[in-house]
Order: sequence, then structure tokens, then C-alpha cells
Amino acid sequence: MARNVYSPNEMGIIVNNTPIQGFAEDTMLSIQTEDAKYSIYSDIHGKVTRFRQNKNIAKIIFTLTQSSLSNDLFSSFLEADIRSDAGIFSFMAKDNSGTTLVTSVEACVEKYANADFANENKNREWTVICFNPNIFIGGIK
Repeated sequence: MARNVYSPNEMGIIVNNTPIQGFAEDTMLSIQTEDAKYSIYSDIHGKVTRFRQNKNIAKIIFTLTQSSLSNDLFSSFLEADIRSDAGIFSFMAKDNSGTTLVTSVEACVEKYANADFANENKNREWTVICFNPNIFIGGIK
């Protein structure tokens, strides 16, 4: 009998053609949509109408280790955005051991990650905002 196997090493994240590396253990990536795609309205006679919501934004939250060079990439994008509104980049997250795929032609870094320093590794959490993303949340192959 074939078994489905998920491997976190098979999760590929590409930002402006640069692979993101140095993910922390536990939740390395979280994909969150902002709003429901439809709102529902029911009148006093019981007629139900669905209204499509055109807001199409997703938040992608990365947890990287302190030693990850990808922290520099996200800081650089945010710096470019602050200095000259030039911090927009393309984004892709693909689960190669499954069918989940998120792509966006336009994305930006929301804010700097909090930075804690100690005598051991401290993680950095980055939030990327994707505009008009294509999202398919799938399972394991």
C-alpha cells in the first residue's frame, strides 16, 4: 500500500527567483487569507444572495532562523520599499510533496521582523503581503 509522506524539505519558496532558506522548525510557513470570498445576505422572505468580495490579499508568514541569509533579502526588500517604493517582488510557495501552490506577481514585506538576541538561536518572523494571489491549498501526494 502506498503511503503519503510529507517532507518539509519539499516546500519550496521562491521570492524574485531567489530560493528562501533557513526555515525554523515547527511552523516555517503560514498562509492566511484576509477575508471571506463571499458575503451572504438573506432578505425577510428567505431569498439568499451571495456577494463576491473583490479584496484578494494573502499574508504569508515565514519563520526563519537568526542565521538564515534570507533575513537579509527581506530586509533589503523592505528598505527598497521605504526608500523608493521599489520593494515589490514576485512570490511562489509550492509543496513538492503535495499539491499546495501559492503564487503572486506582486508582493511586499509588511514590516521588519522582531529581532531578539541571546546566547542561542532566536527566530525571525517575516510577513509578506501578496496582492491578487493564486492560491490552491492541497494535500499530500
